[in-house]
Amino acid sequence: MPGSHGNGPQISGQNGAKRDTLIALPSRRTGCNVALCLAAWFLFGATARGQAPFQPGTYEIVVETVMPHLEENLRYATIREVRCVRGGEFASLFPIMKHDSMSGCVLRESGDRDESVRYRLTCLQPDVASGSAWLRPAPGGIDGVLQVKMGGKNMTFEQRVRAARRGDCQWNGGLRPLARPG
Repeated sequence: MPGSHGNGPQISGQNGAKRDTLIALPSRRTGCNVALCLAAWFLFGATARGQAPFQPGTYEIVVETVMPHLEENLRYATIREVRCVRGGEFASLFPIMKHDSMSGCVLRESGDRDESVRYRLTCLQPDVASGSAWLRPAPGGIDGVLQVKMGGKNMTFEQRVRAARRGDCQWNGGLRPLARPG
């Protein structure tokens, strides 16, 4: 400590005189600041990694459902819509997930990432269905495929999604986003 002579570390100065040396240790406050910075860095990094690489907005969505087990004239169904898609809603691009037959099933991010986001289909009752999906950035929008095998049946199908971004969402008094026509 300054002012205490002879007890702390000392250094020899010019003429051989001894002086006290002040050693700066991190204060408790500095340690807390470092801990806060590290915690924020880890939290921000996890959040950034967990976000889909897609921009929220109004999308023109075309979904083709393919059911290979049906006759040719019933095998394909196409849905077209324009709607607002917010940040955490990109798995909702697959409309079959809203159907009663998929009640209790959700698409959960599997954690495997390259340029695409991959999902695993999980159901409260595992014998209902199983499957996987992926979404990836495409020029001007998003492409994706959901592949499903219905449990207990020899029935498989897939939904192919192409969503073209048409701009930002319009807001209806801050309550609900409205799709803005292209």
